[in-house]
Amino acid sequence: MEASDSDATDNEKVFTPKSDTSTDNNATDTSITKVLIIGDSMTQGQEGDYTWRYRLWSWFRQQNLAIKTVGPYTGTMQPNPPSPLPDANVNADGGYATGVSPEFENDSYHYSGWGWAAWQMKDLISEAVATYQPDLVLCMLGFNDMGWGMSDAAGTAESIQLIVERARRVKGNVGFAVANVGQRRFMDGREDLVRNTDMFNGLLELAVGRLSERGSKVTVVRVREEYACEPGWCPAGYDGLHPNALGEWQIARAFSKALVDRFDIGREYLEVPKEIPPRVLPVPENFDVTWIPGKVTATWDKGMSRMSTSFSSDLSQCTEPTATMCRRGAQARLTGTIVPSQRSNGGLCGFLVAESSRFEFERRRARSRRVLGRVSSLLVIQRRRID
Repeated sequence: MEASDSDATDNEKVFTPKSDTSTDNNATDTSITKVLIIGDSMTQGQEGDYTWRYRLWSWFRQQNLAIKTVGPYTGTMQPNPPSPLPDANVNADGGYATGVSPEFENDSYHYSGWGWAAWQMKDLISEAVATYQPDLVLCMLGFNDMGWGMSDAAGTAESIQLIVERARRVKGNVGFAVANVGQRRFMDGREDLVRNTDMFNGLLELAVGRLSERGSKVTVVRVREEYACEPGWCPAGYDGLHPNALGEWQIARAFSKALVDRFDIGREYLEVPKEIPPRVLPVPENFDVTWIPGKVTATWDKGMSRMSTSFSSDLSQCTEPTATMCRRGAQARLTGTIVPSQRSNGGLCGFLVAESSRFEFERRRARSRRVLGRVSSLLVIQRRRID
């Protein structure tokens, strides 16, 4: 018998978490609530991020909850091209921000990756549930389905429904907290994405009403309402979509509200700090830049879990251009001369993630964008590891 979320009473809530500190990915202690987190790039994060998963994990600890995350991966994405499909070669070996608790690195399991979509996860969820036996699935998928043109709003909602149904066939009492999709900063020519996002969120509300059962609850996580990102502005996203430090807190808060209200997990909502502390970026040592026609190679000693280097785009304005290290609002000047083999619209710009290994860069033209507070022509540099 199906029932909507509103039909469930407090006595019918599935979870009663207890205090526990187990870090075994295959823990079988029935006093522990096992949580499987499935998502895309906004959930996995890039190397050096805290991620909203960490903020939610910290809230679990503060609430003294016996929550154990499960899944095949523990890391963020390292600096090489993401796998377009969630498979055994997914890039999930990246580290976290320097301020992350060491305990989290032993309890950061998840099943998410860059580029992942709901239409892919619907074919993977059965095996994941059979393997990890989660009590609760936290799902944040759907943007890529619509953003990459894989599906429309109705097709994406159908994929979410199949994820729930197929998981339930394996474990009948598994619960689901499914995030709706936030808007992103407007992209030219993508009016369809704005419409599809709103349409999907409406369809998700209806689907949850049909899917939720007394022994296997499904509820909506209102990321759209908490995440400060709209077509006209996006203070929560560092690129108009992916969460910066503020956005990570906001997404985690949205999940905490759903867990408290619908699953009786936790006593108080996670609170977003009034002031988000800036991230500290040490200046890398032994920075070196070399070039050959059409390509630039930069190397430095690994000194932190993640940093990005932006090469100044305005090379035509200086006789000895320098590289500028930036990390979403923080920056420090570096020494090192960049000599482009061929200038295009005045210069060269790209991103590199800190590693002790060398990376090769190939330049290709992209649309202009704002770089370090000034508008300049951007040349996207594709990365691949060469040693």
